[in-house]
Amino acid sequence: MGIAKARLICKSYAKINLRLKITGKTEQGYHTIQSQLQYLSIYDTITIATRHDKKITITYQANQPTKNPRHDLMFKAAKLMGVGADILINKKIPIKAGLGGGSSNAAMVVLALIKLYRLRKSSLSLAKQLGSDVSFFLQPYAATVSGTGTRLTKRTFPQKKYILIVPKIKKPSTKKMYSYFDQMPTHSDKNDFDLVACRINPTMRNLFHILAPYQPMLCGSGFATVVQYKNSKQLSTVKRLIKNIPTHSICVVKSYNKVIH
Repeated sequence: MGIAKARLICKSYAKINLRLKITGKTEQGYHTIQSQLQYLSIYDTITIATRHDKKITITYQANQPTKNPRHDLMFKAAKLMGVGADILINKKIPIKAGLGGGSSNAAMVVLALIKLYRLRKSSLSLAKQLGSDVSFFLQPYAATVSGTGTRLTKRTFPQKKYILIVPKIKKPSTKKMYSYFDQMPTHSDKNDFDLVACRINPTMRNLFHILAPYQPMLCGSGFATVVQYKNSKQLSTVKRLIKNIPTHSICVVKSYNKVIH
């Protein structure tokens, strides 16, 4: 392409659904939603370098979970762009937790490759082929989301601190979660997947019961759960209350209305 080999280092942020209501289905069978999304302070670090051929490599830092690169959404993103890339990722966002890590990673690859190769392709049109959450991560603002997740409106929401709890539980696919939702007789006030999680998994049901005084809520369609953070004493109390529930991590995070990619 006539440009020197170059690289970019990107912060790939997680997200939280402050509200997630499932509103119906399209004629094609996709669920439609209304949601409010903010960024969270936890992020993966991705280093993306150009290549002189169209080969795509993905390397996870040592001692981190890996998967077949061709099944990785970052690989699919680079493939759609039609260019080569060497991608190194340092994972901090728990995988398959409902925090949007995979979609965020794919969006950062798209944005970085457009900049590195000076491409003229529309990132938003490509995003629709990668997944509904990718559209949100391609822009740096909090937003309301509707339709199948690709209609965005910039918004400002209160920025808060949360205790983020990631249970050590294998989550069904998002498609399965929607299928379970379709069988639910009632819906939740905040996230329609809250009731689904509690119905299909006894550990999640126990977690929500224990944390009921703190109004727990799922971050998305996965099992990552938040309660609003008040102070260090409350954090200690929450850790004590759920000490018998297996967790990957418990930490304090902050929500943002804007991030710098």
